[in-house]
Amino acid sequence: MALSASLAAGLLLGTAAPAMAAEATPAPVPSPVVTAGATVAAPAPSPSPSPSVPAPSPSPSVPAPSPSPLPSSAPTPEPTPEPVVPLPVANALSKTKGQTSATRTLTMTGANLDNVAAVYIGAVAASDLVVVSPAKITFRVGTAFNFQPMKYKVTLAALSTGERVPTPLTYQYVLQTKRDRQMDYAFDHWNDRSSKTYFYASGTNCANFTNQVLRARGWKPTSNWHNYGWTDYTSSWVSSTALMKYFKARPQLAAPLTDKQRNQVRVGDVVQFDWDGSGDRDHTAVVSKVSTDVYGHVSVYYVGHTSHTTYSSVDSSINPQHPKARVYYWHLVA
Repeated sequence: MALSASLAAGLLLGTAAPAMAAEATPAPVPSPVVTAGATVAAPAPSPSPSPSVPAPSPSPSVPAPSPSPLPSSAPTPEPTPEPVVPLPVANALSKTKGQTSATRTLTMTGANLDNVAAVYIGAVAASDLVVVSPAKITFRVGTAFNFQPMKYKVTLAALSTGERVPTPLTYQYVLQTKRDRQMDYAFDHWNDRSSKTYFYASGTNCANFTNQVLRARGWKPTSNWHNYGWTDYTSSWVSSTALMKYFKARPQLAAPLTDKQRNQVRVGDVVQFDWDGSGDRDHTAVVSKVSTDVYGHVSVYYVGHTSHTTYSSVDSSINPQHPKARVYYWHLVA
């Protein structure tokens, strides 16, 4: 291929052809000429590279909260109301009067009586409640409080609510029998320390008081059993052992019972103690309560003088206090 005229001329003259513009090397910068006596400036220091700062970690992504569900437009169903149980209503009692010293079963008629949890005579709950029908119940009335004649209001306890429901009914305890009069005297005078009719023997008045109770029962004084004061009384009235002998000679008045025959003992009977097991009688009192627990054990309590008590336990008297003691009873038949 033929060379261009300029290139050929260059070759002939012995000089290199000028570089192509695309390959031209930049001309070196000439060093400055230092004049004598001139100060040479120090070269400018290369700037230090800035320390690399790590890029901040990206914040953890927090999920956007889920939107709360919108309340349902359907209405909340109302709770089913509890059925209202009507309160009991009492209209009549089979008996409105009774003995102070005896229990008896009564019948009550009315309405809603199947909603009765308890029947109260005054503040005392009746026992043995039986619901015969919504219109009839039966229950047992206990003895009068401390055998005292008194009228009490009758109230009911509602089974559904427990509330006390008043009634228009009353029950009256009255002195009807000789035992009523006997126990009324015992609880009227159990704490006496003197007597206008009978003398009082401090510390040994148990037989004297028991015989006063028998006199209130209706027993008539005899030549072998009486107390007309300090100057005229019999040993059978003031001595427990002499009274035992008096009872033994008169079975028409009292029948003997051992402690194993407690289930035959009744309120008003006489209890006697032999503290040391010698065969005599050291203490005498009147039975004030008899109860039987769920295990069939019969507990007997007594009212009397010397210790001046109304409901002392026979078991407590013959076990902790007198471990060798023996107890005997007289069931009154007159």
